Amino acid sequence: MYWNGAHALLTGGGITESGGLALRGIFSAVIYVPAAFVALVAGEGSAGWAVLVQNAALISVIGGIIVPRLAGRGVQPRSWQVWVSAIGTSLLLRGFAPFTLLDLWAVAFVLVAVLLLSTSTRALMFVLGGCALAVGVNLRPVYIVPVALLFVIWCVPRWKRAVFALVGICAGFSVQAFYNGHAFLSWLPWPVDTFRIGQIQTQYASFIVRYDTLAYDGSGDPRQFSCSPSMADLVSGRPPGSVGELIQLFVAHPIQSTGFAVEKVASSLNWSAATPYSGVMPGRLTLFGVVVVFIAIAGLLVFLRQPRVPGGLAANLSTPLLLTLSAATAGTIVFSAPEARFALPIVLVGMVGLVRGLGGVSQFMNATARGWIWRAVGVLLIAGFIVLGQMGLAHPAPRGDVTSSQCVEPPSASGAGH
Repeated sequence: MYWNGAHALLTGGGITESGGLALRGIFSAVIYVPAAFVALVAGEGSAGWAVLVQNAALISVIGGIIVPRLAGRGVQPRSWQVWVSAIGTSLLLRGFAPFTLLDLWAVAFVLVAVLLLSTSTRALMFVLGGCALAVGVNLRPVYIVPVALLFVIWCVPRWKRAVFALVGICAGFSVQAFYNGHAFLSWLPWPVDTFRIGQIQTQYASFIVRYDTLAYDGSGDPRQFSCSPSMADLVSGRPPGSVGELIQLFVAHPIQSTGFAVEKVASSLNWSAATPYSGVMPGRLTLFGVVVVFIAIAGLLVFLRQPRVPGGLAANLSTPLLLTLSAATAGTIVFSAPEARFALPIVLVGMVGLVRGLGGVSQFMNATARGWIWRAVGVLLIAGFIVLGQMGLAHPAPRGDVTSSQCVEPPSASGAGH
């Protein structure tokens, strides 16, 4: 749909239908216009290479510029840190490069916004930062809660300049509003059917740990859900139909829901080399998954352990903003039927923390009692997230769509062959 929307934008076709713009943001049809233009000029046979090159260029910018700048709090870090960031980010995100997905682009806009809002004092940069936030949400509406919380945290020390960021946010959302007014006679600042997909997500969110698309297996239905039998038993065949009902379920069963929530986040971090899609066995532990969990947890600990910066919150805004983005993303994972790619902001925030921590590696190697405690906590958290992630993926449902009733019994008992 994203590719069709870009193609229709260039050829004058029906962009609303081709791009599915009742459900998707208007900017989703713009992102792959460069690759679609190349395909029009050089022939459709070049489309795959055009997409690959465009996404690879973005990955280079993320790893070579955005992550290092955030790690250095807006100041260019050492050259070897840039190389570590560029190589590490390329290896992490290589699986996204061939596909016309929007996850990379959405998170890039949000990270650029964090960079502009946290390291600049110029009004124009605040306007551009706000606009970048709006575009990120337009590309991935699930980022609305992380972005809203991020903006609130930023406004605490920058409340006198908040109007400039708000101008940028309004400018970004106005594009969608004007398009809706033209295409649907509605002035909503988001796609008109946005909440429909939210309702679908909520129905699965109460008993599904993770959803995978088996893109490399041509046999059968490509949808693969991983169940939580205990949560499926709690919903008794009637899953919540709204976020409010889902919250009520979690509050009524705090022990089961807490374990379920942690399993969802941990499973989302258990990536494979095939991420954003999945191979035939999405629940298998891989070295790649261990590395991703290590980066996410180690980077988080760097943020939590780093020394205070003179000037307080106003002088070190990138840290609370990035931690807010990571924590809020984890929250959206809990309240959805997440795919592994949903954890992309958490992984990239972890990469920022890891690159920042490498600048103080000598401090990390200092064998103090407090340092050993932090290392022990890190090892336990990494091991725990790996184990909990594998536990969460231990109950794959039969291939295809799934109901809570099908998830009550382990799939092995219902004849699923995995």
